[in-house]
Amino acid sequence: MKKLKYFLKIVLIGMCSCNDDPTSPDDPQFQNPNVKNSITIDVSKKYQTMHHFGASDGWSVEVIGKNWPLAIREEISESLFSREFDQNGKPKGIGLSMWRTNIGSGSANQDISGFDQEAWFRMTSCALLPDGNYDWENNQQGSRWFMTKAKDYGVEYITGWVTSPPYFMTKNGYTFATPGMTRYNLMEDKYSEFADYLAEFVSYHESIGIPIDFISPINEPQYNWSYQVGTAFQEGTFCSDQEAFDLVKEIDLSFKEKNILSKVIIPESSDLQVMHSFVGQYPLNSNQIDSFWSTSSQTYLGNLSTVNRITAGHSYWSNSTLQSALENREKILEKSNQTGTEFWQTEYSLLGEEYQEGRDISQLTEIDYMLWLARLIHWDVSISNASGWNFWTALSVSDFGDHKNRFGLFSWRSADQSRNSNSGTVEATRLLWTLGHFSRFIRPGFQRVDVKNNLYPSHLESSSNLMVSAYLSPNQSELVLVLVNYGAKSEKFALEGPENEMLVKDGKMTAYLSTNSQNMNPVIFDQSEIIMPGKSILTVVSNLN
Repeated sequence: MKKLKYFLKIVLIGMCSCNDDPTSPDDPQFQNPNVKNSITIDVSKKYQTMHHFGASDGWSVEVIGKNWPLAIREEISESLFSREFDQNGKPKGIGLSMWRTNIGSGSANQDISGFDQEAWFRMTSCALLPDGNYDWENNQQGSRWFMTKAKDYGVEYITGWVTSPPYFMTKNGYTFATPGMTRYNLMEDKYSEFADYLAEFVSYHESIGIPIDFISPINEPQYNWSYQVGTAFQEGTFCSDQEAFDLVKEIDLSFKEKNILSKVIIPESSDLQVMHSFVGQYPLNSNQIDSFWSTSSQTYLGNLSTVNRITAGHSYWSNSTLQSALENREKILEKSNQTGTEFWQTEYSLLGEEYQEGRDISQLTEIDYMLWLARLIHWDVSISNASGWNFWTALSVSDFGDHKNRFGLFSWRSADQSRNSNSGTVEATRLLWTLGHFSRFIRPGFQRVDVKNNLYPSHLESSSNLMVSAYLSPNQSELVLVLVNYGAKSEKFALEGPENEMLVKDGKMTAYLSTNSQNMNPVIFDQSEIIMPGKSILTVVSNLN
């Protein structure tokens, strides 16, 4: 194979014989002489190296992983972690490369947890007991079952994330704030003890063959997570940048003393704006990229060896308009470049009403939810240069409206609404396969390469029409493209570059197509024409000579 300083020359037009899009290739929409119907891939121009695509276990695995029938757990695990194909060439799973597991805070261990009864599935257990001893046998068995399956399937990375310190270390004795609390819910003399708990969590799992690669000690610190006792729906705590800095210093000391190899990632910002800019509503914890990574900052963490030079944040509340969505991500890239840091998008689901784009949910079909998610991933990876991207959450209880299309890769309901639940219903949502268009084929170490979209040259234009990103394998033998056709009309195009500088192996390419009625259906074709249906997602995998 020639050195990959050249381009890809492939003509791909006309591929699908599905019934989702009846548009003829002779339709006048394809005959505009002023539009060059091509997409140019330049593998000589490279951007970020991808680290992972992942999802969070988000509480539910404590119940399902402990009590539910093995066959159901195995089916869920295969769908999340497998990289195998079935007899028809369709992926059996989405091949996650990161699994985020909750480090329990013990609300499920309390006699009076302060939680609303309807939030029983959001409570967490904790292996550390108030007397300082550990009881791993009777706590978090379900979480460990899924972590073990992740490693069995070859998932590359595991992150342990925290919503609250253990309840017996907090100022109010609960894993959430109570009215009047305005600061971090950890007693002043418990910082080092909490750090030691995180170190022990890593050490124990290492001893049973489950390495914890990253520790995320705070989560969405902008919010107070305040509830009256008896009404809490989720663990959480406010945390200022100074308090986060003080905590991370204690973790750094503990990890070094105990030879812990896990790296700390922070701060799991609640949205993109508080990462890149000062926001008056959050004076103690905004502009967080600068706060933690600018050398002039009093809370600079760049000199602590246990801390990864990564800013972790969430893409919620950052997409009210196309223009603001793009600007938020451009500013993330600008600040990351200024500070020499990477960006990981560590939590996103279709929270709020942004995904509706002014529509009533009665107007939406499943593909509309899929397309919104695919567009968010495309934006974060292609504009912000996110090298890690994670969905929230792998399993979600579906109780209302269009909940199952928004919040979980799997939707489940318990038969008896208790933490002793051992039966119920569970089903994969279409969001599972949306994430799979990225996670299954863009593996750790793949590098994003340049794409020139001649049909829709700007991000603003492409975001409502055809979006494309491309990734090259570490050994330069495979090229993966993810295409999102957000528009309702079919798109006809070619992938091109200087002639004959790179050839597809055997002249064949494999694509995986999702439409309103298909999930990653495989199609094999040669170097001919493609028509991509309206409202569809396509992943193309090219083996290169």
